[in-house]
Amino acid sequence: MQLKKIILCGFKSFADKTEFEFGDGITVVVGPNGCGKSNIVDAVKWVLGEQSAKSLRGGNMLDVIFNGSNSRKSMGYAEVTLVFANTSRLLKTDQDDVAVTRKLYRSGESEYLLNNQPCRLKDIREMFMDTGIGADAYSIIEQGKVELLLQASKQDRRAIFEEAAGISKYKARKKEALRKLERTDQNMLRLHDIVEEVDKRLRSIKYQAGKARNYQSYSSRLKELRLSQYLSDYYNLKDEAQDLQKQLTGLQDEILTLTTASDQAQAQLSSLGHELDQTVNEIRQVENQLLQCTSQISNQEDRIELGRRRCEELQETLSKSRQQMQTIRQSLQKLHQDLAGDQAEIQQTEQHLAEQQGQLQLKQESYRELALELAERRSQLEDEKSGMIDIVRRTAQLHNEIQSLDIRRNTLSGQKDRLSSRYGQIGLEMEGLLTQRAQLNEKQQQAQQLLADSQARLETTRQQLAGVNQEKLTCGENLASAKEYRSGLVSRQQLLSDLEANLEGVDSGVRQILQEKSQNPDSFYYVKGMVAELLRADVKYATIIEAALTDKAQHLVVTSSQAVLEDHSRLEELAGRVQMICLDRIPPYHNGYDFSVHPEVKAKLIDLVEAAPDNERLAWHLLGKTILVDTIDSAVRLAQVAPAGYRWVSLEGEVLEADGTLHMGPMTGQAGLISRKSELRQLQESLTEAEDRIAEMQHQFEQYNHQIHHLEKNLQELRTAIYETNTEEIETRSRIEQVDQNLSRLKREQPLITSEMAGLEEQIEESLRLQASSQQNLNDLQTVNQQRQEQINILEEQIREYEAMAGGIQDEITELKVSLGQIQQKRVALRDKSANIQMQIRQQEHTITTLQNDLKNAQGNFDSSQRAILAAESRISELFMNRQEYQEKNKVFTEQRERFQVEIEKLLEQARELRSQKETRQQLQHELELRTSENHLRMENLSQRAHDEIGLDLEEGFRNYAHEQKDWEAIRAEIEDLKQKIERLGNINLDAITEQEELEQRSTHLNQELTDLNTAKKQLEQLIERINKESTELFRQNFEAIRENFADLFRKLFGGGRAEIILEDPENVLECGIEIIARPPGKQLQSITLMSGGEKTMTAVALLMAIFKSKPSPFCLMDEVDAALDEANNERFNLVVQEFLKESQFVVITHSRRTMAIADTIYGVTMQEQGVSKKVSVRFSSDNEQDASTPGNAVA
Repeated sequence: MQLKKIILCGFKSFADKTEFEFGDGITVVVGPNGCGKSNIVDAVKWVLGEQSAKSLRGGNMLDVIFNGSNSRKSMGYAEVTLVFANTSRLLKTDQDDVAVTRKLYRSGESEYLLNNQPCRLKDIREMFMDTGIGADAYSIIEQGKVELLLQASKQDRRAIFEEAAGISKYKARKKEALRKLERTDQNMLRLHDIVEEVDKRLRSIKYQAGKARNYQSYSSRLKELRLSQYLSDYYNLKDEAQDLQKQLTGLQDEILTLTTASDQAQAQLSSLGHELDQTVNEIRQVENQLLQCTSQISNQEDRIELGRRRCEELQETLSKSRQQMQTIRQSLQKLHQDLAGDQAEIQQTEQHLAEQQGQLQLKQESYRELALELAERRSQLEDEKSGMIDIVRRTAQLHNEIQSLDIRRNTLSGQKDRLSSRYGQIGLEMEGLLTQRAQLNEKQQQAQQLLADSQARLETTRQQLAGVNQEKLTCGENLASAKEYRSGLVSRQQLLSDLEANLEGVDSGVRQILQEKSQNPDSFYYVKGMVAELLRADVKYATIIEAALTDKAQHLVVTSSQAVLEDHSRLEELAGRVQMICLDRIPPYHNGYDFSVHPEVKAKLIDLVEAAPDNERLAWHLLGKTILVDTIDSAVRLAQVAPAGYRWVSLEGEVLEADGTLHMGPMTGQAGLISRKSELRQLQESLTEAEDRIAEMQHQFEQYNHQIHHLEKNLQELRTAIYETNTEEIETRSRIEQVDQNLSRLKREQPLITSEMAGLEEQIEESLRLQASSQQNLNDLQTVNQQRQEQINILEEQIREYEAMAGGIQDEITELKVSLGQIQQKRVALRDKSANIQMQIRQQEHTITTLQNDLKNAQGNFDSSQRAILAAESRISELFMNRQEYQEKNKVFTEQRERFQVEIEKLLEQARELRSQKETRQQLQHELELRTSENHLRMENLSQRAHDEIGLDLEEGFRNYAHEQKDWEAIRAEIEDLKQKIERLGNINLDAITEQEELEQRSTHLNQELTDLNTAKKQLEQLIERINKESTELFRQNFEAIRENFADLFRKLFGGGRAEIILEDPENVLECGIEIIARPPGKQLQSITLMSGGEKTMTAVALLMAIFKSKPSPFCLMDEVDAALDEANNERFNLVVQEFLKESQFVVITHSRRTMAIADTIYGVTMQEQGVSKKVSVRFSSDNEQDASTPGNAVA
């Protein structure tokens, strides 16, 4: 496989479609700096998937699109295509040619094409994987990348070795498998938590589902009863609405009649008003004409006055103009006399000027002849000096060559001495390495003992952490139970609060009064509230208190019986019957009997309730003579011995009235109001206790978290210590291996040093021969230089003589030019003076003409003003007559306006009477409409309550309703009973039934998923283990080959020295870093960062070529890699590149002529048009033919 060609269009500076074809061997791209050569490298990286705009030398990816120039517009897209020959089928596609294309549009959209078919970047990367080709692969070597390879961290260098070893696809598969394994572990953890949560929820929901089914049964019956009740109330309101509508219709007919009469009167008023408006307009027009007439009279009088003043001013102007003309004529006569004198003096000055110019011309001719002779001598002198400079330059070159050869010979001698010294040091180094190996063995044993101790402490800490975690789990479960208990209390409190707010269980009449009073505190101002609201009791006695009060718990407490009587009419409109207790009618109470002598008496009920001070009288009235006993039998017995008037209630809620009436059996639906309020108070206290308990448990939970954090921190510290100890042990082991390798290396280095010393001796002898040749050439040049210096001295003497003669002539020419300048200046001054006098004459003649015209115009204006005065006086007479006529018209129209006003006033009185009658009937209509609206509002409220409570649309349900009489008291009792049953159920979760079925299905499904995930995890672990094994074997084989190649190529490029690559941890070849050791001949550098730029380049090239040798890439692209190399190193670099031509093709961007000389094909890139790169032919001058000779050819 090889790279056949690259096609660029709109990419960076390549605005036009440009195609570069690449054959076998070496293709060189040349051109001046900034012409766009490196854009070819960027294009290759870009099409292979480079995603970093910075790596492409741009700010963002859109910078790769041609952005225009002074003569071209920017392009809308960039496109690059690479075409590969795939006859060897290295690429996994059954085609001989493979074209890879990338496009980017200015809108930000991009696409990849494989043989003109859309594909993904992932497809392209997978196709080139393990071929050595890629945006970051070793097939592309840039000048900056060379140094970056050496400066990269030991870990970062692994990527290029992995690509060469062919394990990139294994790493990609392993990475994908690890991601899947991590996701599987996370999914399993989440599934475990979800399964536990679902099972826990399922146990809880089964109980809630049972309650929900009971709730549905009660609710269905309650809805049925409430439906009948709402429809009956709606029927009554409909009947009332029909009666109101009949009354409203009759009243509307009367209003219509009055409206018609009022409209007729209004029409007459409108007609008279129109006629009145016309009369007023006529009066206004006449008054306007009077004002205009008066204004015109005033204007004409002003014009007469203005004309008279104008005539006076014109007479004065005529007199002044005649005097000015006489003065100007006298001045003009004097100017003509001065002009004649100046003209005569100008003629004399011009004659003198002609004589001086003749003398100047003769002198200038002599100076030109002398200057020609002087220029010829100077030209001869310059020729001699140029020859002298060439001799000096060549002499300097020969001195430099001799000096360079001295330095070169000294350097070679120094290298030879250092190699000799190095040969002696190798023995000492080997002794030191043996000592170091013994020390490292001892250090390794200490690290292994410390590692064992740390692992024991780690296991102990893990056990402690497991115990604390278990205690935390128990605490968390208790905390969750407490929060669930609190949620139950909150739900129960919310339910009871809603019942309280909606006044559930309260009779309709009482509810209506309390609701209206809550909305408007001034309404029913005399009502303090229900008995159940004004008395409080402990929850355990609430049921007994309710039994004792019987139906009085819903009685309303009022402050004044008189206020009730005054509001009698409103009370009759209530939806139901109400009972009231008037505080002003309660008699005083005195208790004188002592029941403490009877053991069956438990308490007086008045002692078991609480009331505000202003309600104590109410409490005594209701419960002051009610006694709590153990059983109803005790009540019957005590009633016979106690004073009359006492009531008795047992602990079971049975009541014996003072008149002997017994209340036994279950309590009615109207009971429970006091219990509900008592329970609400108790719930609030329980909530407070629950919150305190939750806070305490939360604090304990946080304490466990703190302990766990402390233990986990200890665990982390122990793991870190183990890791550091383990790392130290691995490093020690690695250093032992490194010492062994160094010993082996030193043994191999001794024969190499002997060979290098022999080569250095030959180079020293060659430098001595070249130095003798250069010295002979230097002596010959010094003889020629002396002869040229004598000729230069003769020419310089002749030039000085000619320059003295030319100076004298130049002084005479200067004096003549000064004299001519003075004469010319005088002539110019005389001409300027004459021109100034002529201009003054013309100006004064023009002034006379202007004054004559002004006199003629002023006389005409004077005559016109006289005529205007006479016309204005005539117009004033006409205006006085018109004003008299308008005054008479105004009087007639004013009398007509007064008649219309009298008639309008009469019609207005009639309209007011009709409006009064209409407003009276409209007031009655408004009252009926209010009653209708109130009826409608009550219907709407009823509809809303029906919709909110049972979801009923009353209008829809009423269509098929047939009214019938029912036992509504029994229905209301059954409704109250159903409400109490629902209330006793507590908080209901209606979704529990459906949720139970869903949870059972979900639990089964989740357990199956957990089984599947366990199976998948085992398969992934087996896959990762197999990938690690295969990758390790491949990497070891290729790494050894690269290491040997690197050492060999380094010695070839540097003419000696040594270089190695070492694994930091040979036991962990897939993860450990890679260390580079490079020592050029004669140097003992401690770090590769201390190398010069050329040495770094040669070292990096040696490493990259070593990788190439172990696994050649189909092609190699080099961007000015040889820029930092001198000629000798450049020559070695070229020799190494040529060794690889059988395996790979090379594309080299360079400025080096030596690199051009080995090219098979050469392309040139230039910017003939600013900002646009072009491919051009490359031609060499005759001076460079020897350097540019090549077996290939230059192409366009």
